[in-house]
Amino acid sequence: MNYSKLKLLLGILFFFTSLAKGEEFDLEGSLTIDLMRGLIRGNICLSIAKMAPKKGFLLNRGLNIKRIYSSQMKDIKYEGYYNGKTYGEAVYYKPQKADITTAKKMCIEYVGAFPVYNNQETFYDFKGLIAFNNHYLRAADQSKWYPIWYDSKINYINTKVSYKIELSCPQCKTLYINGSKPVYAQHAQFSSMKPFPLTLFAGNFEFREKHSIIYINGSVSDLAADAISKTIDEINSYYSIIFNKKPVEKPVLLTFKQLFAYTGWNFVSWPTIAISNEINFDSILINQEDVTVDRIFYATLSHELAHAFFNKFKINHDNAYYWFYKESLIEYLSLKVQQKKYNSSYEERIKSNLKMARSFAKYLPLNSISEKSQLTTIYRYNIAPLLLIAMESFIDENILLASLREISYNRVQRPLNYTSFLQLLKTNGANQQALDLYEEKCLPDLANLEQCLFQCHLPVSSLLMNMGTDNG
Repeated sequence: MNYSKLKLLLGILFFFTSLAKGEEFDLEGSLTIDLMRGLIRGNICLSIAKMAPKKGFLLNRGLNIKRIYSSQMKDIKYEGYYNGKTYGEAVYYKPQKADITTAKKMCIEYVGAFPVYNNQETFYDFKGLIAFNNHYLRAADQSKWYPIWYDSKINYINTKVSYKIELSCPQCKTLYINGSKPVYAQHAQFSSMKPFPLTLFAGNFEFREKHSIIYINGSVSDLAADAISKTIDEINSYYSIIFNKKPVEKPVLLTFKQLFAYTGWNFVSWPTIAISNEINFDSILINQEDVTVDRIFYATLSHELAHAFFNKFKINHDNAYYWFYKESLIEYLSLKVQQKKYNSSYEERIKSNLKMARSFAKYLPLNSISEKSQLTTIYRYNIAPLLLIAMESFIDENILLASLREISYNRVQRPLNYTSFLQLLKTNGANQQALDLYEEKCLPDLANLEQCLFQCHLPVSSLLMNMGTDNG
């Protein structure tokens, strides 16, 4: 029996075992989309068994609640309808405990209207946006298009849910919800007893499956599919060794048109890896003889696949070092994969990161971060990974990788901050004197960081010497 058949059989067995145990979905209900008018109508029920009494839920602030009611069809009073607290793209609602004490489910009926961007553009687009254009709707889990239990006291959000959703879109050709396969339909039921973060993609687009990888909204030839599958297997194998885990499942590769033309960006809601610019996947094939993908695409896959190996890791969203743990460590790992595959590409990325760093006027030493907002996009994706690379010259690289492995298993001292990160390094063999020297030599300012990389990474030295004083 091949692997894909075994995986399917185990999935079916898990589903029916769950039903036999009487387990219920975390989330169940219906959603209707009006693609041309940018409308969403939802009637979603949450399992109260999954909720602690102190919890409320988050829902996108563009979605207006019509009513909240119990599984006994009794209306539930709630806080947040007026002057509700906002958390990013969502509003916090808290049902009255007395109204849900005897209920098995709490249901939220809601409706919302959103701009439909045809050829217009906006200056803003991100994972938390519910984005309509004249071809499809894109809504990732971060957008909170579905209600999500939320504990305001610890500020922890878990968007992964088991689900059964009836999805309707009369103007759509294709429907997709993360954790299920896409279907050509205007109405379909999607379900999974295994929890997933729910990215929704519905509209007029094609899809194809090859080598257990699903391609959504982007054409792919057999040759390109071979190259991508080979690349994913290679990166997967490398991370599997680092983290001492089984390789992760094959991803869904989804490509979309971002709402502004000049900046590309990607996101992951595993197993979906979403890539902007509506790419033709054949365009990433640079060598048809040895089936090789281009280095930018390789870097994208190495970053997003690293996220999949951190699926057990948890951190509160208001943690000052949230972006360091969630993105900087991931980008560092991506650079290590690139170094292993293409050393010249690795050097170019370091050069590029340094150029970005030089344009950054608000640098704070990593051990002085006190607010989440201080780890800006440039800091978390360009500067912090370089700080980790510089650290390799003061402690063994394997100590750093072993520490990341512990983080991926969520085995790390709390609270999560710079001090606990150093403590984890020491637990895995780092010397305090070496760490003190690292902080003294590399952290004070960006000039110190450049000097650390110049002195300690000889391949990088020539790049730094050729950079001059260009701040661009």
